[in-house]
Amino acid sequence: MDSFSFNHQRKSKIKMLEGREKAPFHPVTREFVRYGRKNRLNKSEKELLEIRQPIGYYAKDQEEALQISKSLGPWLVTKEPAPLQYDDEPGVTYWAVTNGTLDDLKRINRSNIWSGTLTFQCVRTSGPTVVIQVPDTEKEFTIGGQDETDWISKTVFSSKQSSFTMETSQGGKVLLDYNFIVGDRLEIDYDKRRIWLNGKNLALAINLETVWSALEPGKVKLKASHPTEIVYTEEYL
Repeated sequence: MDSFSFNHQRKSKIKMLEGREKAPFHPVTREFVRYGRKNRLNKSEKELLEIRQPIGYYAKDQEEALQISKSLGPWLVTKEPAPLQYDDEPGVTYWAVTNGTLDDLKRINRSNIWSGTLTFQCVRTSGPTVVIQVPDTEKEFTIGGQDETDWISKTVFSSKQSSFTMETSQGGKVLLDYNFIVGDRLEIDYDKRRIWLNGKNLALAINLETVWSALEPGKVKLKASHPTEIVYTEEYL
């Protein structure tokens, strides 16, 4: 029987029942601005995706039922969004928190079976993590997924270099003014706008012409002044 995991845990006693409710993509809120006789799209924001998942479990008596119900809180209540993964949706991860509680939990017809509905609020939906090797000459890659994605990069210098440049055909570029030496390890985190050299902050080396840009899905040409590894996770609408 298909089941699911949440926060990297599977509960063998908890069974996934039929009736899952989920929209095919995150809802989007649009903001329009009127110019004269025309309306123009000003802003789009991806909202939370709600998943309602019926679950059930068997308990031989009231005591076991109480033990199972008490175990649900430590599993389902998290401070931050945690990965929700379904067996019947391989490769897809919903980053979610539970919303509310199992307020409809009940015993079915005086049997030893209990059922209720979990409500998850998902902040994002992701796919696999991908690693690409960017050479020092322009090369075309295909960025997977359906939505823009953050990225991190790692460069280990095998020769001296008086600066570092990484550019994309989508308009992004990172320019660093620094004298790198053999063995230096450069790491860049797009989401946090952070740069480290050998584990130490290198923010002062960022050139003012740097243009921070997420990776857009589809074809993109990338190049770096020194061979660089980029890691990203496919994002879905």
